[in-house]
Amino acid sequence: MQISPPPAPSRPLSLALNAQQPSTPQPFQRSPVRHRVDNGYDCAPAHSKPNPMTRFRAFALHLLLSLAIIGGVAFGLFALWYPPSLLGFAKADRLFTLIAAIDIVAGPLLTLIVYKVGKPSLKFDLTVIALLQAAFLGLGLWTAWSSRPVFLVAATDRFELVFAHEVAEADRFNTDHPELARLSWTGPKRVGLRPPASGEEMMERVDAGMAGLPSSRRPRYYQPFELSAPMLVERAKPAAALPEYSHMLERDFLQRVAADHAEQPEARFVPVESSRGFALFQIDPQSGKPLRYVP
Repeated sequence: MQISPPPAPSRPLSLALNAQQPSTPQPFQRSPVRHRVDNGYDCAPAHSKPNPMTRFRAFALHLLLSLAIIGGVAFGLFALWYPPSLLGFAKADRLFTLIAAIDIVAGPLLTLIVYKVGKPSLKFDLTVIALLQAAFLGLGLWTAWSSRPVFLVAATDRFELVFAHEVAEADRFNTDHPELARLSWTGPKRVGLRPPASGEEMMERVDAGMAGLPSSRRPRYYQPFELSAPMLVERAKPAAALPEYSHMLERDFLQRVAADHAEQPEARFVPVESSRGFALFQIDPQSGKPLRYVP
């Protein structure tokens, strides 16, 4: 007797329909990557923007800003207060070097020292540095302003350069020429020194000079430059006679200038005196006005 195999179990209709339909590929999904941090726990990556400001970049930016400020100070210092003809004689180059050096030390170098990314007190430190730099710059500008040359006084046979802090303030308001007594903001003003009006005034000038207040610093004795120019031109020296100023200037320097102008017999020179030293000016032989500072 032949035994037939048992019938195969019938599949459900829903499974049969699914088997007949092609399967749609599912898009690949990347599982979130976990990163291990220093505390030993896994965490998702933080999307933080990196800080591009490094210590040396902060120093460079601060230095560029300081140089721009120093450039503006130099323009004002040399274009307004200290003309090029008086730059070396009035020692303005040394003053500017001191201002620039202090400004750079008090600013960019301190930034280079204290700057550190993520430092909690960084904003406070940079604020203190900026305030210090501004204070030192302000002090330097005040020093330059208070010691700027304001009068170039023609005094018989020489010029005398007077700085702002040397002017006798009381005499500025006791003068016959108040327009000459105003302190200049754009370089020294040319004025003349009038002769004494009496013997009593002469003795008063001598006593004040011995006390440290020469007449060139007292605006009450000023007069228009044109009234003093003829005497100045008359007392000016030609190049060949420059060694006569050896009691004020170095003889080697005077001999060199005399040799350089040996073929200019019309050239005339007068010394320039100030509290910062002596110098030599070449003047116009007709008007007596300074032509140039002889270095």
